[in-house]
Amino acid sequence: VAELDIQNSQPTFLIGILKDYLDQIDEKEYQKYVKFCLDGTLYDQLVRASGNTITRKRAKNIIFTVLFRDTTCNNKFFRALFPNIYNFIIKYKKQHKNYKVLAHELQRRESDLIFNKIIRNIKDLYPGIKVFTVHDSIIYPIYFKQYVDKIFKEHLETYYRSVTNQVSLFPLEQ
Repeated sequence: VAELDIQNSQPTFLIGILKDYLDQIDEKEYQKYVKFCLDGTLYDQLVRASGNTITRKRAKNIIFTVLFRDTTCNNKFFRALFPNIYNFIIKYKKQHKNYKVLAHELQRRESDLIFNKIIRNIKDLYPGIKVFTVHDSIIYPIYFKQYVDKIFKEHLETYYRSVTNQVSLFPLEQ
């Protein structure tokens, strides 16, 4: 079998939400966030921002905490690296009167891309293929690698273009 997944998946889907609120976010900060997500270095950048006092695994946990926990979560490293985006996240959760609304929206966007676009396209073109999903990744028979990789890449690039107006660097972990 082979596997493909989206690097920085949840933070990357946040780009689509941020795009709708660019009037509330510093443009340079937004572009920096987009770059780090699309080149797959977001967690590494947070490690650097901490002065290398945290691990990459801890950086990932910090970002998930900021995205998925209630509005009382306060992380100095994320906030220092992305102050406007951090404030936007807190404000977004408060405006919706439910901190879970952001997590639900990120997961909805992920599911839409994985199931309604990528998996549907694979099944339409290769009806007999067995494909399994685990959150933001798909697992499939390696025999279909070149076909599945192409479909996955095309849909990701379409998504990246739709939220950034640029062609992505296509961050994939294989």
